[in-house]
Amino acid sequence: MEVSMQPRPASRGRPRSAAADRAILDAAFKLLCELGYARVSIEAVAAEAGVGKTTIYRRYATKVDLAAAAIRAHLNVEEVPRTGDTHADLALLLDRTIAAVFDGPVMSLVGSFVVEQRNNPELLDELRPGIAVPRRALMREVLRHGIARGEVRPDADIDVAIDMVAGAVVYTYIWGISSDGNWAKKVLEMIFQGIAGDAAGAEE
Repeated sequence: MEVSMQPRPASRGRPRSAAADRAILDAAFKLLCELGYARVSIEAVAAEAGVGKTTIYRRYATKVDLAAAAIRAHLNVEEVPRTGDTHADLALLLDRTIAAVFDGPVMSLVGSFVVEQRNNPELLDELRPGIAVPRRALMREVLRHGIARGEVRPDADIDVAIDMVAGAVVYTYIWGISSDGNWAKKVLEMIFQGIAGDAAGAEE
């Protein structure tokens, strides 16, 4: 009887369940919004998701890794607006940002991370790419398109303009100062006046 000496192929591990992936991220995001970062545990996420702790640890080594993944999965921003008008594109982005801040969980999440940073200094550095960076990238792309069309000055400091918009949104949220529904439009008008190029000015 001839016995094959061919080595048996190595068995592959069972593929990860997409349903478990989604359940874990949904549970983590839900608990982060409800409890804040400090009060969320891997055990609580596992119970909420209906999986074992080892299922989570096979995917995420730490709670920070899990939180970062949950935020990236749930706070993805839309594509860059392409109306063909820089001012209109900025207005759309600002409306979406305000909706995310005032109507969504962004600021409550950020607040819990700021509180926890004293105990976990690297926390915001780990989580920032899922919160602030994508929205800044969208606005930066809109402004670069505006420069290419001549609607934004080529020497305009794009990052300062973005900081001014973001600062106005955060300041208004924290202090609740604005009672005027048109405040966002006024902020945008003031900022755009400072960066508008010849093409934008020619259309006015």
